[in-house]
Amino acid sequence: MPVKAFQQAAVSAGAATPATAFPWVPLDLHLTPFHVNYLVSRSGSGQAKYRVQGTMDDVLDPAVSANAYTLQEMASVQGVTAFSREVSAPWSAVRIIVASASASSNLAFRVTQAGT
Repeated sequence: MPVKAFQQAAVSAGAATPATAFPWVPLDLHLTPFHVNYLVSRSGSGQAKYRVQGTMDDVLDPAVSANAYTLQEMASVQGVTAFSREVSAPWSAVRIIVASASASSNLAFRVTQAGT
């Protein structure tokens, strides 16, 4: 089944130290072709540093501690409010980690997956 997920968090200055990891968004490895898009958008007056991670581990099994690999690391800059990326290599899940925030920032993390 195709995946559509949306996570949103308001991050205030210093609130993301240490880094705040949001829940994994499970993906369907059996869809062909494997095609995932994610979008990170920012609003508010502050800036934020974040990274998007992927794992090949089963995040639905509570006995498994997922090994995370960075797919993208980004520090928001003035005027840039969104960043998206397409992922074509199979991952079992993706998530966002907010590393820091300079002032009031709202980050939204959207994930969509298409395939048959």
